[in-house]
Amino acid sequence: MIPFPIQMPLAAVLAIAFKTNFAISVLSTWISNPITFVPLYSATYVFGLWLLNLPMPAVEPDLEALLDNLALVWKPLLVGSLASGIILGSLGYIAVRIYWRALVLRGWRLRKERRRMTKAQLNLTSRPVD
Repeated sequence: MIPFPIQMPLAAVLAIAFKTNFAISVLSTWISNPITFVPLYSATYVFGLWLLNLPMPAVEPDLEALLDNLALVWKPLLVGSLASGIILGSLGYIAVRIYWRALVLRGWRLRKERRRMTKAQLNLTSRPVD
């Protein structure tokens, strides 16, 4: 999660550069929509505070107070956003790789069973009848 309004263009450029699925890359940026914005950025901010070993500042939860204290907020938010993006992205990558591998192995196993069954059926039909 990047705490800037450039998520979709950046996802599009990176999808093209890394030859990944363009549509999924751009659509996945909508995880941080107006409904989930506050919980996501709050969590990444607190995570950034924890990573930087900073205390939770006493900031009032309104836009004016946030803008007045932007110098205190930007660094933990950026660090927390980047770190959570790297961690969750890596976990997602590993999960998809494991899932894909399981699907491929299952497909190989099913194909092997079908071939074995076909051979068995051919052997039964090719025997001469007494």
